[in-house]
Amino acid sequence: MSFPGSGLLSDITAGAQAQFSNLQGGLASLANKVSLNGLKDVANKGVAGLSKAASGLFEKSPATQIQTQFPTNGLPRIAPENADPGPPPTLKSTVPASALTYPTDLKYFTMFKFATYQRILATDKPKEQYTATIVLPMPSNLNEVFTVGYDTAELGLAGAGADQLIRRTRELQGASGGGVRGGADDVTMAGIAVGAITAAGAAALGQKSVAKDVARIASGLTPNPYQAVIFNNVELRTHSFQYRFAPNSRTELETVKKIIKQLKKAMLPSFIKGSADTAFSFPDTCEISFGPNKEVPYKFKKCVMTGMAVNYSPNGPAFFKTGDPVIVDVSMSFKEIEPYTRRDEGEEDKEDNAFSAENIKKAVEAKKKADEQANVNQRSAASASTSGAPGTMGGFE
Repeated sequence: MSFPGSGLLSDITAGAQAQFSNLQGGLASLANKVSLNGLKDVANKGVAGLSKAASGLFEKSPATQIQTQFPTNGLPRIAPENADPGPPPTLKSTVPASALTYPTDLKYFTMFKFATYQRILATDKPKEQYTATIVLPMPSNLNEVFTVGYDTAELGLAGAGADQLIRRTRELQGASGGGVRGGADDVTMAGIAVGAITAAGAAALGQKSVAKDVARIASGLTPNPYQAVIFNNVELRTHSFQYRFAPNSRTELETVKKIIKQLKKAMLPSFIKGSADTAFSFPDTCEISFGPNKEVPYKFKKCVMTGMAVNYSPNGPAFFKTGDPVIVDVSMSFKEIEPYTRRDEGEEDKEDNAFSAENIKKAVEAKKKADEQANVNQRSAASASTSGAPGTMGGFE
């Protein structure tokens, strides 16, 4: 596949060779007159000239593509020429000044914001107060994993019959046009389903007998278990992070020590004052986000730290004169405290179910109107029965 300006490749190659020949000659003549830094400056200017000459190949092409200004840690990110991402977020603009940051020259980072978990009353929402913010490098591998749980149930003959009964009832209900779908009728269907499944389970337990096994062996037949896959739950997501700390200054060493201490404090509980060490408080919760743009590449639910391992001599014993380790490896594991659902992907909650507040309200209103109409009909019938025929009083001759 060709690129714009490929026809001039030979000219540019010849020009580059000439540039380097001139550069070598200049360096040879200046070798005894300038310092090493001077040689570096000359070399840099020569390379800059070559880069400028090569970039001219692409300036007039309408299909030109350029790198955006978003920091990429050396990895090119291609965008249309007219793309204007604007000034990228920076570490200083997105991280609190009080944050513990290692190292301090991060472009991409992971921010851990810890907060105390407090609940005054059981009915109150938990109140949180941020206790610490730690900023560390973004992991090299970013894996977003989801897991949902399903159960495999053997309904047996009774369960299959109950399932067909529920399906047939729904079909008849839809044909008659009666009921409020997703409201009280779904509640009724849910009750039928629970009863049917309970009966099916009891029948299945009764079927598991020696006589049944003997009959299967004698006949060479096995009843269809009528297996069904039933959605069970959404597994709470887990996340793990591994870091290696190798401080090269007293300031970085103190920062690393504070980070490790703060991580321990955030993970561990405290005794409740006045409880005689019989009750713990909850450990801190943690909000994890990537930076400088916390929406990219994916988001986290609120987490708790479930594990932490610290290796103070990953390459064998090595310590500073102060006794502090030269290298420290830290591993952390987190678990989200809320399930991830379609709502988190921007989809609204489904309304067609027995637990929809709107549908339940509709069902209640429909039931109320039906009761009122039934009372009106009953009073009308009673009035008609006591009014009597024309020319009579009170129904008596």
